[in-house]
Amino acid sequence: MYERLELQFPDTSQYVPFRHRLGYVRYLQGDAATAMRLMKEQLQLDIERQQQLRGYGAWADRGFYYDLAATNAYLGKRKEALIWLDSTYHRGFANLWYLQNDPLLNNIRTAPEFQRIQQELAERQQEEARAFKKVVEANPPQAGAYSSKLFLIKG
Repeated sequence: MYERLELQFPDTSQYVPFRHRLGYVRYLQGDAATAMRLMKEQLQLDIERQQQLRGYGAWADRGFYYDLAATNAYLGKRKEALIWLDSTYHRGFANLWYLQNDPLLNNIRTAPEFQRIQQELAERQQEEARAFKKVVEANPPQAGAYSSKLFLIKG
């Protein structure tokens, strides 16, 4: 599936960064061998991306750090997964929902380091929401300008 898309990339170092997701689906479908192959492919490609041997194309440039954490977690490599997750957080990862719901992270969810990162990310998001609310409140829409009811984030 992704191979045909990648063949169309003018830059052959680019790759589609979703093999681990497809691998998880194959695992749920009972195809553990294909799941493992796809996970290992994703891991190798992401390591090459981290070493700047590959490009990420149109996808988020730092997303491979998260992918390395998720893939290592799925493969049972807890230490590596937590190191990559910490790197992800320190490089600006800001998606608490992913952290709380991604099934690939289930193997590390109970680790104290995971809990710390999750808490710090929640605090970062709350701080950003408060800052956004402050800017919105300080800059009300001008009379006659298009406006709709703005929602304000609680907190």
